[in-house]
Amino acid sequence: MKKQTHSILALALVFGLIFHGTSIFFTLESTYDALVHLFFAEHYSKDWFEPWDYRWYTGFTVHGYPPLVHQSMALLSYIGGLKFGLFSMSLIIISLFITGTYRFAFVITGSKKIAGYTALLGVFPISIMRLFFSTDGGNFPFASLPLLPFCQFGGTSGKNRMIWAKSGWPYQYLHGVFLVPSRCTL
Repeated sequence: MKKQTHSILALALVFGLIFHGTSIFFTLESTYDALVHLFFAEHYSKDWFEPWDYRWYTGFTVHGYPPLVHQSMALLSYIGGLKFGLFSMSLIIISLFITGTYRFAFVITGSKKIAGYTALLGVFPISIMRLFFSTDGGNFPFASLPLLPFCQFGGTSGKNRMIWAKSGWPYQYLHGVFLVPSRCTL
C-alpha cells in the first residue's frame, strides 16, 4: 500500500508559519486585545481554579472569554513566559486554521490535491490577517484569538462526522461529537 503524503498541506503550513510568524513578531503585541489575552493567561497561570479576578475594576469573572486558549497560554508561560505563550498559541492557532481548512475542503471535495490547494489559499485570507493584526479593533469581535481555533475544531468535527456517516466507524462519530463541547470552551 502506497504511503500517502500531504505535501501541499505541509507547504501551506510552512508558508503560513513564515508569513504569519514574521508578521506576528512585529504586530501582535500592539494589537488591540493582546494585552487582555495576556492578562487572562496571567490569571490562569497564578490561580487555575479561581473564577474571579480582583485586579481589574472591582473584580470580574474570567469566564467571560472562552478559557481554552488562555489556559493553554498559561501552560506555555511556564516554559518561556507570558509573551512566549501568546506568540506560541498564535502560531499554533494559525497552524490549526490551515489544517482545519484542509480537512474541511477534503470533506467537501474528497480530493487531497484540491484540499491542499485550498489550504494554500487559507494561508492568506484578509479576514484572518485583520483578526490577528488589527490595531484599532475595527468592527470585529473582541475575542479574536479564541475565535480562530473554533474554525479548526469545526472543520475537524465535521470531517469526522462525515467519515462516520460514510463508513459507520463509531470512533469517528465519538471523535466528532466530543469535539463539539471543546468548541464551546474555546
